Amino acid sequence: MMAGLVFPQSSLVSQNPVVQFLGLNRVFTMWWFELIAAIASLQLFIATTIMVRRDFRRLTRTVGPASAHRFDVDHPGALRATMSRLGYIQIRKSHKTTRFVRHPWGHLGPSVLHIGMCITVLSVLLVALTNSSGLMEFFEGERPRPQGTPLNAPQQGLLADAPVLPGDFALEELRITYWETGEPRTIIGRYSLAVDGREEPVEFVVNEPRMIDGIRYFQEHRVGYAFALGLTVGDEVILQRLDMPLPPSATEPSYLDTVLENGDTLQAKVYHDPEVPGGAPELVLRLKRGGQVIGQEQSFAQTSQAMVGDIDVRVDGMRRFSTVSFDRSIGYEPMFFSFVVIFIGSMLVYSTPSRELTLTKREDGTIVAHWHAARFADLYIHEYNRLQAAAQAKDST
Repeated sequence: MMAGLVFPQSSLVSQNPVVQFLGLNRVFTMWWFELIAAIASLQLFIATTIMVRRDFRRLTRTVGPASAHRFDVDHPGALRATMSRLGYIQIRKSHKTTRFVRHPWGHLGPSVLHIGMCITVLSVLLVALTNSSGLMEFFEGERPRPQGTPLNAPQQGLLADAPVLPGDFALEELRITYWETGEPRTIIGRYSLAVDGREEPVEFVVNEPRMIDGIRYFQEHRVGYAFALGLTVGDEVILQRLDMPLPPSATEPSYLDTVLENGDTLQAKVYHDPEVPGGAPELVLRLKRGGQVIGQEQSFAQTSQAMVGDIDVRVDGMRRFSTVSFDRSIGYEPMFFSFVVIFIGSMLVYSTPSRELTLTKREDGTIVAHWHAARFADLYIHEYNRLQAAAQAKDST
């Protein structure tokens, strides 16, 4: 876990050969991480097994634990009537003892809680082993990317298939709605997906994952305007693409710095108008060399070619782009189910602690009661006082 925090978890960032050889830039998909996690989980599974057996014995035992909260029972009928009103249930009865429990399911709370934790661990291991995910950018109007194209930022577990496009995939239209302030509200991508010759339109919305044929699709927030540039540096023409993020509002631009092959930095910002279809983006560029700005900022709102510093820049085209994530991992459903189990176990432990009352008949025929609270005895002491008062109440005659 510490290695995952210290080393960047990306093959694009961690270029150190030692880091790549040891897999420290992809810790959570390495076999040794999954092996360590499995071994560490054994302690939890063993503890859960012991706890289940313990809680079952506590639930079904004949006699409750000895307790300092005890009293003689002078009126069994009145005591039983009070226990019935309080919800005490008879669990076991023998020749000499009778055991009553209020909220007997509270004894199972720790077991349910730990079973939920075990399901979580197993689900995480399953997700790590079957993890096959990645993302890809798509541009409005471009030809479909062919099925089997490797995804960007891939993650692949030991038992997973290669992270590739599940079918021929293309962006048909990108729809963005805005708040009155001009800030983005909803991002909706309409795509075409063709698998085995069968093409169908699909629509993805930000924060609304969609499952199709066992694959989860996520519409990412990373959308914007892609500009294709031709840069003339001396006698050389360099083709450069700028993927400008969507501006945060109508008055604030988005920014992107790009280091060119000659070491210069091309600084870009883009404005747009949310009320105009397509956004009508305005690209503004300036050149930085050795920390100094060369020339002035140049807007490409009214022109497609201009000098930026001493570089001739030509805008060859612009298209909106959208980013989609693909995930074939197995195990998310039981993982979310485990959270429900953990929540139920926690509620059983802290909201319904069991209280027990064991009635024991002495040799002389008198009865003594032992009251025990599994948790928070002081919080339920009023319940004990009520039972004691009913057992020792005097006749009203």
